[in-house]
Amino acid sequence: MDPAHGVDAISGGTITSNGVSDMLRDCLENYVPYFKNQKAL
Repeated sequence: MDPAHGVDAISGGTITSNGVSDMLRDCLENYVPYFKNQKAL
């Protein structure tokens, strides 16, 4: 295994993971008030 490719694979996975996390946060934050209201009921 070439160490340079190992770092690329880890970095690529981290970048993808961060992107997915940001996307979910941005898309779902609009629903936070609804979920808080449902929790209070």
